[in-house]
Amino acid sequence: MDYNSVMRKLSRLLFLLVLLCCLVSCATSNFNLKSDISVVVPKTMRDLQVVNAAKAMARELEVITGLPVTVSNDTGPQADNEISFGLTDRAVASEYAGTLRADDWCYAVSGTNAVVAGGNLESTKAAAEAFLEYVKSCDGVLEDVYEFHSGDYRVGSFLLGGIPIYEYTIVVPKLSGEPCRAATFLKNLILYRTGYNLSIATEASGRKILVGVSPEEKSAAYTVRDDNGNLDINGPAYMLMAAIRAFFQPVFSDDVTEISIALPSSPVSAWGNYENGFVLASSESTVLREGVTYMVNHYIDADDSPVVAYVLEVEKGSATLINATPENGYVMGEKRATTVEAMESAVQAGYDVIAGVNADFFRINEDGSPRGTCIKNSVVMQVIETASRSFFAVLNDGSYLCHAGAPTSDELPHIVEAVGGGLVLLSDGVISQSLTEKERHPRTVVGHDGQGKAILIALDGRQPKISNGAYQGDMALLLKDFGATDGINLDGGGSTTFVINEDGILRVKNSPSDGTLRQDYNSLVVVGSWL
Repeated sequence: MDYNSVMRKLSRLLFLLVLLCCLVSCATSNFNLKSDISVVVPKTMRDLQVVNAAKAMARELEVITGLPVTVSNDTGPQADNEISFGLTDRAVASEYAGTLRADDWCYAVSGTNAVVAGGNLESTKAAAEAFLEYVKSCDGVLEDVYEFHSGDYRVGSFLLGGIPIYEYTIVVPKLSGEPCRAATFLKNLILYRTGYNLSIATEASGRKILVGVSPEEKSAAYTVRDDNGNLDINGPAYMLMAAIRAFFQPVFSDDVTEISIALPSSPVSAWGNYENGFVLASSESTVLREGVTYMVNHYIDADDSPVVAYVLEVEKGSATLINATPENGYVMGEKRATTVEAMESAVQAGYDVIAGVNADFFRINEDGSPRGTCIKNSVVMQVIETASRSFFAVLNDGSYLCHAGAPTSDELPHIVEAVGGGLVLLSDGVISQSLTEKERHPRTVVGHDGQGKAILIALDGRQPKISNGAYQGDMALLLKDFGATDGINLDGGGSTTFVINEDGILRVKNSPSDGTLRQDYNSLVVVGSWL
Protein backbone atom coordinates (compact mmCIF):
# COMPACT_ATOMS: atom_id res chain seq x y z
CA MET A 1 0.00 0.00 0.00
CA ASP A 2 1.49 3.38 -0.97
CA TYR A 3 1.98 6.37 1.32
CA ASN A 4 -0.98 8.34 -0.07
CA SER A 5 -3.38 5.44 0.46
CA VAL A 6 -2.18 4.98 4.04
CA MET A 7 -2.59 8.69 4.81
CA ARG A 8 -6.08 8.74 3.30
CA LYS A 9 -7.15 5.78 5.41
CA LEU A 10 -5.65 7.32 8.56
CA SER A 11 -7.35 10.66 7.94
CA ARG A 12 -10.70 8.94 7.41
CA LEU A 13 -10.24 6.87 10.54
CA LEU A 14 -9.47 10.01 12.53
CA PHE A 15 -12.55 11.72 11.16
CA LEU A 16 -14.67 8.66 11.91
CA LEU A 17 -13.56 8.80 15.54
CA VAL A 18 -14.49 12.48 15.72
CA LEU A 19 -17.83 11.75 14.02
CA LEU A 20 -18.76 8.96 16.38
CA CYS A 21 -17.64 10.89 19.45
CA CYS A 22 -19.84 13.81 18.44
CA LEU A 23 -22.81 11.56 17.83
CA VAL A 24 -22.32 9.59 21.03
CA SER A 25 -22.06 12.81 23.07
CA CYS A 26 -25.67 13.66 22.26
CA ALA A 27 -26.99 10.08 22.33
CA THR A 28 -29.44 8.98 25.01
CA SER A 29 -30.67 5.66 23.60
CA ASN A 30 -30.75 3.57 20.46
CA PHE A 31 -32.58 4.42 17.25
CA ASN A 32 -36.05 2.86 17.69
CA LEU A 33 -37.75 1.55 14.53
CA LYS A 34 -41.03 1.16 16.43
CA SER A 35 -41.44 4.90 17.06
CA ASP A 36 -41.96 7.91 14.81
CA ILE A 37 -39.13 8.36 12.28
CA SER A 38 -38.32 11.54 10.40
CA VAL A 39 -36.04 12.26 7.42
CA VAL A 40 -34.64 15.78 7.11
CA VAL A 41 -33.12 17.41 4.03
CA PRO A 42 -31.31 20.77 3.80
CA LYS A 43 -33.59 23.81 3.92
CA THR A 44 -31.59 25.31 1.04
CA MET A 45 -32.12 22.20 -1.09
CA ARG A 46 -33.10 23.25 -4.61
CA ASP A 47 -32.43 19.90 -6.25
CA LEU A 48 -35.79 18.15 -6.57
CA GLN A 49 -34.04 14.87 -7.44
CA VAL A 50 -32.34 14.76 -4.04
CA VAL A 51 -35.61 15.53 -2.26
CA ASN A 52 -37.31 12.76 -4.26
CA ALA A 53 -34.52 10.36 -3.27
CA ALA A 54 -35.17 11.21 0.40
CA LYS A 55 -38.89 10.58 -0.11
CA ALA A 56 -38.15 7.26 -1.79
CA MET A 57 -36.07 6.19 1.22
CA ALA A 58 -38.89 7.30 3.53
CA ARG A 59 -41.42 5.18 1.61
CA GLU A 60 -39.16 2.14 1.89
CA LEU A 61 -38.80 2.73 5.64
CA GLU A 62 -42.60 2.84 5.91
CA VAL A 63 -42.79 -0.58 4.27
CA ILE A 64 -40.13 -1.99 6.61
CA THR A 65 -41.50 -0.50 9.85
CA GLY A 66 -45.22 -0.26 9.11
CA LEU A 67 -45.16 3.31 10.46
CA PRO A 68 -45.45 6.68 8.70
CA VAL A 69 -42.14 8.39 8.03
CA THR A 70 -42.11 12.18 7.57
CA VAL A 71 -39.84 14.16 5.25
CA SER A 72 -39.14 17.80 6.06
CA ASN A 73 -36.36 20.35 5.96
CA ASP A 74 -33.93 20.96 8.78
CA THR A 75 -35.35 24.25 10.08
CA GLY A 76 -36.76 22.67 13.22
CA PRO A 77 -34.90 21.30 16.25
CA GLN A 78 -33.27 17.90 16.00
CA ALA A 79 -35.51 15.07 17.25
CA ASP A 80 -34.99 11.46 18.25
CA ASN A 81 -35.16 8.87 15.45
CA GLU A 82 -34.10 11.44 12.88
CA ILE A 83 -32.19 10.61 9.70
CA SER A 84 -30.10 13.43 8.25
CA PHE A 85 -30.17 13.06 4.47
CA GLY A 86 -27.29 14.94 2.83
CA LEU A 87 -25.77 18.28 3.77
CA THR A 88 -28.22 19.38 6.48
CA ASP A 89 -27.61 21.95 9.20
CA ARG A 90 -27.09 19.16 11.75
CA ALA A 91 -23.55 19.85 12.91
CA VAL A 92 -22.04 16.42 12.40
CA ALA A 93 -23.87 15.75 9.14
CA SER A 94 -22.81 19.09 7.70
CA GLU A 95 -19.20 18.64 8.77
CA TYR A 96 -18.94 15.10 7.44
CA ALA A 97 -20.83 15.55 4.17
CA GLY A 98 -18.54 18.44 3.30
CA THR A 99 -15.59 16.06 3.11
CA LEU A 100 -17.27 13.56 0.80
CA ARG A 101 -15.99 13.46 -2.72
CA ALA A 102 -18.36 12.92 -5.63
CA ASP A 103 -18.33 9.10 -5.58
CA ASP A 104 -17.94 8.73 -1.80
CA TRP A 105 -20.87 7.81 0.40
CA CYS A 106 -21.50 6.83 4.00
CA TYR A 107 -24.14 6.11 6.55
CA ALA A 108 -23.75 6.21 10.33
CA VAL A 109 -26.01 5.51 13.29
CA SER A 110 -25.23 6.57 16.84
CA GLY A 111 -27.74 6.89 19.57
CA THR A 112 -31.08 8.21 18.33
CA ASN A 113 -29.84 9.76 15.11
CA ALA A 114 -28.48 8.67 11.74
CA VAL A 115 -26.64 10.23 8.82
CA VAL A 116 -27.03 9.20 5.16
CA ALA A 117 -24.88 11.18 2.74
CA GLY A 118 -23.05 11.06 -0.57
CA GLY A 119 -20.92 13.35 -2.68
CA ASN A 120 -23.54 13.58 -5.45
CA LEU A 121 -27.05 12.36 -6.25
CA GLU A 122 -26.04 8.86 -7.35
CA SER A 123 -23.71 8.26 -4.41
CA THR A 124 -26.36 9.58 -1.99
CA LYS A 125 -28.80 7.03 -3.43
CA ALA A 126 -26.16 4.33 -2.95
CA ALA A 127 -25.79 5.39 0.69
CA ALA A 128 -29.57 5.19 1.13
CA GLU A 129 -29.69 1.69 -0.40
CA ALA A 130 -26.91 0.46 1.88
CA PHE A 131 -28.60 2.04 4.90
CA LEU A 132 -31.93 0.37 4.07
CA GLU A 133 -30.20 -3.00 3.84
CA TYR A 134 -28.81 -2.43 7.32
CA VAL A 135 -32.27 -1.44 8.60
CA LYS A 136 -33.79 -4.64 7.18
CA SER A 137 -31.25 -6.71 9.12
CA CYS A 138 -32.22 -5.15 12.45
CA ASP A 139 -35.00 -6.22 14.79
CA GLY A 140 -36.67 -3.00 15.80
CA VAL A 141 -33.54 -1.20 17.05
CA LEU A 142 -30.58 0.25 15.16
CA GLU A 143 -27.28 -0.23 16.94
CA ASP A 144 -24.35 2.14 16.49
CA VAL A 145 -22.79 1.48 13.08
CA TYR A 146 -20.69 3.18 10.46
CA GLU A 147 -20.06 2.32 6.81
CA PHE A 148 -18.01 4.37 4.35
CA HIS A 149 -17.53 3.75 0.63
CA SER A 150 -14.60 5.50 -1.06
CA GLY A 151 -14.45 6.51 -4.71
CA ASP A 152 -11.23 5.90 -6.62
CA TYR A 153 -9.45 9.22 -7.15
CA ARG A 154 -5.98 9.83 -8.49
CA VAL A 155 -5.72 13.01 -6.43
CA GLY A 156 -5.05 12.14 -2.78
CA SER A 157 -5.38 15.66 -1.37
CA PHE A 158 -6.03 19.21 -2.54
CA LEU A 159 -4.77 22.14 -0.48
CA LEU A 160 -5.42 25.81 -1.22
CA GLY A 161 -3.29 28.11 0.88
CA GLY A 162 -2.44 25.09 3.04
CA ILE A 163 -6.14 24.42 3.80
CA PRO A 164 -8.10 21.37 2.48
CA ILE A 165 -10.19 22.49 -0.47
CA TYR A 166 -13.40 21.08 1.04
CA GLU A 167 -13.19 23.66 3.83
CA TYR A 168 -13.81 26.42 1.26
CA THR A 169 -17.14 27.78 0.07
CA ILE A 170 -17.40 29.55 -3.28
CA VAL A 171 -19.07 32.91 -2.63
CA VAL A 172 -20.82 34.97 -5.32
CA PRO A 173 -22.85 38.23 -5.27
CA LYS A 174 -26.04 36.37 -6.23
CA LEU A 175 -27.04 32.91 -7.41
CA SER A 176 -27.39 33.97 -11.05
CA GLY A 177 -25.46 35.93 -13.65
CA GLU A 178 -21.88 35.66 -14.91
CA PRO A 179 -20.13 35.49 -11.51
CA CYS A 180 -22.35 32.54 -10.58
CA ARG A 181 -21.62 30.85 -13.95
CA ALA A 182 -17.91 31.35 -13.32
CA ALA A 183 -18.33 29.88 -9.84
CA THR A 184 -20.09 26.85 -11.35
CA PHE A 185 -17.17 26.43 -13.74
CA LEU A 186 -14.77 26.42 -10.78
CA LYS A 187 -16.99 23.97 -8.87
CA ASN A 188 -17.12 21.63 -11.88
CA LEU A 189 -13.39 21.95 -12.58
CA ILE A 190 -12.59 20.80 -9.05
CA LEU A 191 -15.39 18.22 -8.93
CA TYR A 192 -14.61 16.40 -12.19
CA ARG A 193 -10.84 16.45 -11.69
CA THR A 194 -10.61 15.62 -7.97
CA GLY A 195 -14.06 14.58 -6.71
CA TYR A 196 -14.33 17.39 -4.15
CA ASN A 197 -17.77 19.00 -4.34
CA LEU A 198 -17.69 22.62 -3.16
CA SER A 199 -20.80 24.63 -2.30
CA ILE A 200 -21.78 27.93 -3.94
CA ALA A 201 -23.46 30.54 -1.71
CA THR A 202 -23.94 34.29 -1.36
CA GLU A 203 -22.36 34.28 2.10
CA ALA A 204 -20.41 31.85 4.22
CA SER A 205 -18.36 31.52 7.38
CA GLY A 206 -14.91 30.00 7.28
CA ARG A 207 -12.67 29.93 4.24
CA LYS A 208 -14.01 31.47 1.03
CA ILE A 209 -13.23 31.69 -2.67
CA LEU A 210 -14.78 35.01 -3.68
CA VAL A 211 -15.86 35.20 -7.33
CA GLY A 212 -16.86 38.63 -8.66
CA VAL A 213 -17.70 39.89 -5.17
CA SER A 214 -15.20 42.70 -4.61
CA PRO A 215 -15.36 46.05 -6.43
CA GLU A 216 -13.75 45.67 -9.84
CA GLU A 217 -10.22 46.98 -10.21
CA LYS A 218 -10.17 49.06 -13.39
CA SER A 219 -6.41 48.78 -13.80
CA ALA A 220 -6.43 45.12 -14.88
CA ALA A 221 -8.46 42.72 -17.01
CA TYR A 222 -8.88 40.48 -13.99
CA THR A 223 -7.11 39.87 -10.69
CA VAL A 224 -6.53 36.89 -8.42
CA ARG A 225 -5.31 37.86 -4.94
CA ASP A 226 -5.09 36.82 -1.31
CA ASP A 227 -7.81 38.54 0.74
CA ASN A 228 -6.94 37.81 4.38
CA GLY A 229 -6.68 34.07 3.79
CA ASN A 230 -9.50 33.95 1.25
CA LEU A 231 -8.97 33.73 -2.51
CA ASP A 232 -10.45 36.75 -4.30
CA ILE A 233 -11.11 36.39 -8.05
CA ASN A 234 -12.34 39.58 -9.63
CA GLY A 235 -12.63 41.53 -12.86
CA PRO A 236 -15.04 42.07 -15.76
CA ALA A 237 -17.77 39.43 -15.54
CA TYR A 238 -16.93 37.79 -18.86
CA MET A 239 -13.29 37.34 -17.81
CA LEU A 240 -13.91 35.58 -14.50
CA MET A 241 -13.77 32.13 -16.09
CA ALA A 242 -10.47 33.00 -17.73
CA ALA A 243 -9.10 34.03 -14.34
CA ILE A 244 -10.22 30.74 -12.80
CA ARG A 245 -8.78 28.73 -15.67
CA ALA A 246 -5.43 30.53 -15.52
CA PHE A 247 -5.09 30.08 -11.75
CA PHE A 248 -6.46 26.57 -11.20
CA GLN A 249 -6.24 24.53 -14.40
CA PRO A 250 -2.42 24.31 -14.67
CA VAL A 251 -2.26 22.02 -11.61
CA PHE A 252 -4.68 19.45 -13.04
CA SER A 253 -2.29 17.35 -15.11
CA ASP A 254 -3.11 13.71 -15.78
CA ASP A 255 -0.47 12.33 -13.44
CA VAL A 256 -0.91 14.67 -10.44
CA THR A 257 -1.66 12.92 -7.13
CA GLU A 258 -1.28 15.75 -4.62
CA ILE A 259 -2.36 19.35 -5.30
CA SER A 260 -1.16 22.33 -3.30
CA ILE A 261 -1.78 25.88 -4.53
CA ALA A 262 -0.40 28.84 -2.62
CA LEU A 263 -2.48 31.98 -2.28
CA PRO A 264 -0.87 34.74 -4.39
CA SER A 265 1.78 36.72 -2.52
CA SER A 266 0.89 39.64 -4.78
CA PRO A 267 -2.12 40.19 -7.09
CA VAL A 268 -1.99 38.26 -10.36
CA SER A 269 -3.55 40.02 -13.34
CA ALA A 270 -3.94 39.06 -16.98
CA TRP A 271 -6.18 39.25 -20.03
CA GLY A 272 -8.98 36.75 -20.67
CA ASN A 273 -11.48 35.82 -23.35
CA TYR A 274 -15.14 34.96 -23.75
CA GLU A 275 -15.86 31.33 -22.85
CA ASN A 276 -18.49 28.99 -21.40
CA GLY A 277 -16.37 27.16 -18.85
CA PHE A 278 -16.19 23.70 -20.40
CA VAL A 279 -15.03 20.96 -18.01
CA LEU A 280 -14.29 17.48 -19.36
CA ALA A 281 -16.68 14.96 -17.79
CA SER A 282 -15.80 11.86 -19.85
CA SER A 283 -13.98 10.82 -23.00
CA GLU A 284 -13.95 7.81 -25.32
CA SER A 285 -11.02 7.19 -27.65
CA THR A 286 -10.57 4.92 -30.69
CA VAL A 287 -7.49 4.40 -32.86
CA LEU A 288 -8.77 4.41 -36.44
CA ARG A 289 -5.36 3.85 -37.95
CA GLU A 290 -1.89 4.00 -36.48
CA GLY A 291 -1.38 7.70 -35.74
CA VAL A 292 -5.05 8.63 -36.32
CA THR A 293 -7.14 8.84 -33.14
CA TYR A 294 -10.86 9.55 -32.90
CA MET A 295 -12.31 10.89 -29.64
CA VAL A 296 -15.74 11.78 -28.33
CA ASN A 297 -15.44 14.24 -25.44
CA HIS A 298 -18.36 15.03 -23.16
CA TYR A 299 -18.13 18.37 -21.36
CA ILE A 300 -20.20 20.15 -18.72
CA ASP A 301 -20.51 23.91 -19.19
CA ALA A 302 -20.96 26.68 -16.63
CA ASP A 303 -24.74 26.18 -16.77
CA ASP A 304 -24.29 22.47 -15.91
CA SER A 305 -25.47 21.68 -19.45
CA PRO A 306 -23.93 19.11 -21.82
CA VAL A 307 -21.56 19.83 -24.69
CA VAL A 308 -20.22 17.12 -27.02
CA ALA A 309 -17.12 17.47 -29.20
CA TYR A 310 -15.82 15.04 -31.83
CA VAL A 311 -12.07 15.13 -32.31
CA LEU A 312 -9.52 13.74 -34.75
CA GLU A 313 -5.80 13.81 -34.03
CA VAL A 314 -3.66 13.03 -37.07
CA GLU A 315 -0.02 12.44 -36.18
CA LYS A 316 2.77 13.45 -38.54
CA GLY A 317 3.31 10.94 -41.35
CA SER A 318 0.28 8.76 -40.49
CA ALA A 319 -2.16 10.36 -42.94
CA THR A 320 -2.82 13.65 -44.69
CA LEU A 321 -5.74 15.99 -45.41
CA ILE A 322 -7.36 16.81 -48.74
CA ASN A 323 -9.84 19.38 -50.01
CA ALA A 324 -12.77 17.12 -50.94
CA THR A 325 -15.12 18.74 -53.46
CA PRO A 326 -18.39 17.81 -55.23
CA GLU A 327 -17.70 14.94 -57.64
CA ASN A 328 -14.00 15.35 -56.75
CA GLY A 329 -14.04 18.16 -59.31
CA TYR A 330 -12.65 21.64 -59.85
CA VAL A 331 -15.86 23.48 -60.71
CA MET A 332 -17.05 26.15 -58.29
CA GLY A 333 -20.61 27.41 -58.48
CA GLU A 334 -23.90 25.50 -58.74
CA LYS A 335 -22.28 22.38 -57.32
CA ARG A 336 -22.65 21.34 -53.69
CA ALA A 337 -22.20 18.15 -51.68
CA THR A 338 -22.61 16.90 -48.14
CA THR A 339 -19.46 15.78 -46.35
CA VAL A 340 -20.52 12.16 -46.91
CA GLU A 341 -21.05 12.80 -50.65
CA ALA A 342 -17.68 14.54 -50.95
CA MET A 343 -16.01 11.64 -49.15
CA GLU A 344 -17.77 9.12 -51.41
CA SER A 345 -16.41 10.98 -54.44
CA ALA A 346 -12.93 10.83 -52.94
CA VAL A 347 -13.29 7.07 -52.43
CA GLN A 348 -14.34 6.65 -56.05
CA ALA A 349 -11.31 8.70 -57.11
CA GLY A 350 -9.04 6.19 -55.34
CA TYR A 351 -8.34 7.89 -52.02
CA ASP A 352 -8.02 5.83 -48.84
CA VAL A 353 -10.62 7.82 -46.89
CA ILE A 354 -10.44 7.64 -43.08
CA ALA A 355 -12.60 10.49 -41.76
CA GLY A 356 -13.78 14.00 -42.56
CA VAL A 357 -15.43 17.24 -41.49
CA ASN A 358 -17.13 20.07 -43.35
CA ALA A 359 -14.83 22.89 -44.42
CA ASP A 360 -15.28 26.42 -45.80
CA PHE A 361 -18.17 28.84 -45.54
CA PHE A 362 -20.02 29.08 -48.84
CA ARG A 363 -22.51 31.31 -50.63
CA ILE A 364 -25.54 29.49 -49.29
CA ASN A 365 -28.12 31.80 -50.88
CA GLU A 366 -26.22 32.30 -54.13
CA ASP A 367 -24.29 29.82 -56.28
CA GLY A 368 -22.91 27.68 -53.44
CA SER A 369 -19.28 28.53 -54.19
CA PRO A 370 -16.73 28.72 -51.34
CA ARG A 371 -16.06 32.07 -49.73
CA GLY A 372 -12.36 31.56 -49.12
CA THR A 373 -9.16 30.25 -50.65
CA CYS A 374 -9.60 26.93 -52.43
CA ILE A 375 -6.68 24.81 -53.67
CA LYS A 376 -7.05 21.16 -54.69
CA ASN A 377 -4.28 18.80 -55.77
CA SER A 378 -1.98 21.82 -56.32
CA VAL A 379 -4.56 23.48 -58.59
CA VAL A 380 -5.29 27.02 -57.40
CA MET A 381 -9.04 27.33 -57.85
CA GLN A 382 -9.46 30.54 -55.88
CA VAL A 383 -7.42 32.84 -53.61
CA ILE A 384 -9.26 35.34 -51.40
CA GLU A 385 -7.37 38.38 -50.10
CA THR A 386 -9.56 39.35 -47.11
CA ALA A 387 -8.16 40.05 -43.64
CA SER A 388 -11.32 38.78 -41.91
CA ARG A 389 -10.92 35.38 -43.56
CA SER A 390 -8.25 32.72 -43.21
CA PHE A 391 -7.09 29.45 -44.76
CA PHE A 392 -5.69 26.06 -43.74
CA ALA A 393 -3.22 24.40 -46.08
CA VAL A 394 -1.31 21.15 -46.53
CA LEU A 395 2.19 21.73 -47.88
CA ASN A 396 4.15 19.47 -50.21
CA ASP A 397 6.41 18.32 -47.36
CA GLY A 398 3.39 17.09 -45.37
CA SER A 399 3.36 19.98 -42.91
CA TYR A 400 0.48 22.41 -42.33
CA LEU A 401 0.02 26.16 -42.59
CA CYS A 402 -2.78 28.49 -41.54
CA HIS A 403 -3.12 32.23 -41.02
CA ALA A 404 -5.35 35.20 -41.78
CA GLY A 405 -5.75 36.51 -45.32
CA ALA A 406 -4.47 34.55 -48.29
CA PRO A 407 -1.32 32.52 -48.99
CA THR A 408 1.65 34.68 -49.95
CA SER A 409 3.40 34.39 -53.27
CA ASP A 410 6.20 32.53 -51.50
CA GLU A 411 3.77 30.07 -49.88
CA LEU A 412 1.58 29.28 -52.89
CA PRO A 413 4.09 27.06 -54.78
CA HIS A 414 4.36 24.75 -51.76
CA ILE A 415 0.61 24.30 -51.12
CA VAL A 416 -1.00 21.04 -52.24
CA GLU A 417 -4.43 21.43 -50.59
CA ALA A 418 -6.12 24.42 -48.95
CA VAL A 419 -9.56 25.35 -47.66
CA GLY A 420 -10.79 28.73 -46.48
CA GLY A 421 -12.12 29.61 -43.06
CA GLY A 422 -13.30 32.42 -40.83
CA LEU A 423 -11.44 34.03 -37.97
CA VAL A 424 -8.03 32.85 -36.79
CA LEU A 425 -8.46 31.25 -33.35
CA LEU A 426 -4.83 30.54 -32.48
CA SER A 427 -1.54 31.90 -33.78
CA ASP A 428 1.83 30.74 -32.45
CA GLY A 429 0.10 29.42 -29.33
CA VAL A 430 -1.67 32.70 -28.55
CA ILE A 431 -5.47 32.92 -28.57
CA SER A 432 -6.77 35.74 -30.75
CA GLN A 433 -8.07 38.76 -28.83
CA SER A 434 -10.76 39.33 -31.47
CA LEU A 435 -12.94 36.37 -30.35
CA THR A 436 -15.64 38.53 -28.75
CA GLU A 437 -18.66 36.82 -30.30
CA LYS A 438 -21.06 35.68 -27.56
CA GLU A 439 -23.35 33.39 -29.52
CA ARG A 440 -23.33 29.64 -29.03
CA HIS A 441 -23.45 27.56 -32.18
CA PRO A 442 -22.29 24.22 -33.53
CA ARG A 443 -18.65 24.72 -34.56
CA THR A 444 -16.05 23.07 -36.77
CA VAL A 445 -12.37 24.02 -36.40
CA VAL A 446 -8.99 22.82 -37.62
CA GLY A 447 -5.50 23.42 -36.29
CA HIS A 448 -1.97 22.04 -36.11
CA ASP A 449 0.78 21.85 -33.50
CA GLY A 450 3.66 23.17 -35.64
CA GLN A 451 5.29 19.71 -35.49
CA GLY A 452 3.20 17.94 -38.11
CA LYS A 453 0.10 16.96 -36.14
CA ALA A 454 -3.35 18.10 -37.33
CA ILE A 455 -6.38 18.48 -35.05
CA LEU A 456 -9.98 18.60 -36.31
CA ILE A 457 -12.90 19.26 -33.97
CA ALA A 458 -16.65 19.30 -34.63
CA LEU A 459 -18.79 20.41 -31.68
CA ASP A 460 -22.57 20.02 -31.66
CA GLY A 461 -25.01 22.72 -30.61
CA ARG A 462 -28.61 24.01 -30.67
CA GLN A 463 -29.77 20.79 -29.00
CA PRO A 464 -30.16 21.50 -25.25
CA LYS A 465 -30.43 17.87 -24.15
CA ILE A 466 -27.52 16.72 -26.36
CA SER A 467 -25.08 19.59 -26.82
CA ASN A 468 -25.32 23.35 -26.37
CA GLY A 469 -22.73 24.75 -28.75
CA ALA A 470 -19.77 27.04 -28.17
CA TYR A 471 -18.30 30.50 -28.57
CA GLN A 472 -15.30 30.86 -30.84
CA GLY A 473 -13.25 31.45 -27.68
CA ASP A 474 -14.29 28.00 -26.42
CA MET A 475 -13.03 26.41 -29.62
CA ALA A 476 -9.67 28.18 -29.35
CA LEU A 477 -9.30 26.77 -25.83
CA LEU A 478 -10.18 23.27 -27.03
CA LEU A 479 -7.59 23.46 -29.80
CA LYS A 480 -4.99 24.49 -27.22
CA ASP A 481 -6.04 21.60 -24.99
CA PHE A 482 -5.17 19.21 -27.83
CA GLY A 483 -1.79 20.82 -28.37
CA ALA A 484 -2.52 23.10 -31.32
CA THR A 485 -0.44 26.24 -31.76
CA ASP A 486 -2.36 27.53 -34.78
CA GLY A 487 -5.97 27.08 -35.83
CA ILE A 488 -8.93 28.60 -37.63
CA ASN A 489 -12.71 28.55 -37.50
CA LEU A 490 -14.45 26.66 -40.32
CA ASP A 491 -18.12 26.80 -41.28
CA GLY A 492 -20.43 25.83 -38.40
CA GLY A 493 -24.12 25.86 -37.55
CA GLY A 494 -26.08 23.40 -39.64
CA SER A 495 -22.96 22.65 -41.67
CA THR A 496 -21.04 21.08 -38.77
CA THR A 497 -20.52 17.42 -39.71
CA PHE A 498 -18.14 14.71 -38.49
CA VAL A 499 -17.85 11.46 -40.45
CA ILE A 500 -15.85 8.26 -39.86
CA ASN A 501 -15.16 5.45 -42.33
CA GLU A 502 -16.11 2.28 -40.45
CA ASP A 503 -15.27 -0.81 -42.52
CA GLY A 504 -16.20 0.89 -45.75
CA ILE A 505 -19.33 2.58 -44.42
CA LEU A 506 -19.24 6.35 -44.00
CA ARG A 507 -21.01 7.02 -40.71
CA VAL A 508 -22.00 10.44 -39.41
CA LYS A 509 -20.96 10.43 -35.74
CA ASN A 510 -22.20 13.84 -34.59
CA SER A 511 -25.74 15.20 -34.43
CA PRO A 512 -26.07 17.89 -37.16
CA SER A 513 -28.36 20.64 -35.91
CA ASP A 514 -30.45 20.80 -39.11
CA GLY A 515 -31.53 17.20 -38.53
CA THR A 516 -30.16 16.29 -41.96
CA LEU A 517 -26.79 16.75 -43.64
CA ARG A 518 -26.30 20.12 -45.28
CA GLN A 519 -24.84 20.37 -48.77
CA ASP A 520 -21.77 22.61 -48.56
CA TYR A 521 -19.10 23.21 -51.17
CA ASN A 522 -16.07 21.40 -49.75
CA SER A 523 -14.93 19.21 -46.88
CA LEU A 524 -11.62 18.58 -45.15
CA VAL A 525 -10.98 14.83 -45.38
CA VAL A 526 -8.31 12.68 -43.73
CA VAL A 527 -6.84 10.15 -46.16
CA GLY A 528 -4.15 7.50 -46.02
CA SER A 529 -2.13 6.21 -48.96
CA TRP A 530 -3.18 6.73 -52.56
CA LEU A 531 -4.60 3.45 -53.93
